[in-house]
Amino acid sequence: MIGTETARSNETKMTYLLLFAIFIGTVALVVALGTWVYDRFINDHFQVRRRLAEAFSGGEAPGPRGALFRDLKMLHAQTSNDRKGLWHQFTTSVEQSGLNIAPMRVLMIGACIGMPIGIVIGSFSPWPLLAIPAGVAGTVFPVVYVEMKRRSRRLKLCQQLPGAFDQMKRAVRAGQSVTGAMQLVANESSSPLADEFAICCQQQGLGLPFRTALRDLAHRTGVMELQILTVALLVQRESGGNCVEVLSNLSDVVRKRLHLAGRVMALTSEGRMQAIVLSMLPIAAFVAIYLLNREYANILLERPILLVGIAVSEILGTLWIRRIINIQF
Repeated sequence: MIGTETARSNETKMTYLLLFAIFIGTVALVVALGTWVYDRFINDHFQVRRRLAEAFSGGEAPGPRGALFRDLKMLHAQTSNDRKGLWHQFTTSVEQSGLNIAPMRVLMIGACIGMPIGIVIGSFSPWPLLAIPAGVAGTVFPVVYVEMKRRSRRLKLCQQLPGAFDQMKRAVRAGQSVTGAMQLVANESSSPLADEFAICCQQQGLGLPFRTALRDLAHRTGVMELQILTVALLVQRESGGNCVEVLSNLSDVVRKRLHLAGRVMALTSEGRMQAIVLSMLPIAAFVAIYLLNREYANILLERPILLVGIAVSEILGTLWIRRIINIQF
């Protein structure tokens, strides 16, 4: 009798837990769909209204701004080497990734992904502790995606810079100004470099000082080569000198840096392959053992704490190998 009541109580708890998981998953799905619909169809309409209100009311319209009209009052604090918090670094990463999304929206998407995954795994899996790493992985996935987009965009910008510097050099030699040369690059280059140079030229056309527009370009992209360009052009404008020679030297420096980066990638390819093999080998071995001798594998599956420890060790080992082969230059 007592066993029957205990079984009924457990069934009731599982039913409530399942209903709660379904409720949380439905809420997360509705939030995700609502966010997508807002970004896809409604946001542009509200931006038009905000711009009209700002133009005819004389005040500053609330809400997020684009890269062209964003607030540059804190540019010095953003580009200084003083204290930079975790939120500032995350905001900078989202901005430099080129994704037209607010940083808070990225965290909301991560929560909408991680919470249902964690709840479903915790409700239906025989190892409830697996819900913690699964939920964390789902929450962190949008942040990892933003970082991957940021690195891919920075690499593409670096690959476009030598040709852009040569184009600017020829334009300046033909008699155009530096701003005109940058506008030429914006018109004839491809994205993302053309977009960044176009924003810089439009900011100057709207009255932003040359120094501030260049510093914003360097901060917005996060590319060291563009930071070097900013410093070189500002020094050349204040102290004088041959602008054509400056651009020619910058083009050579960027090409040499890209060549060095390629050599570093080639020399560290063995270490990256070892990291991949050492990370995937335990997983592949466990899957093979589970398929060939399930009873032997169940000994490990009955101890979820060991599984969590193995996963943490795998992650730490992969990060450590990546730290070794990640050569800064």
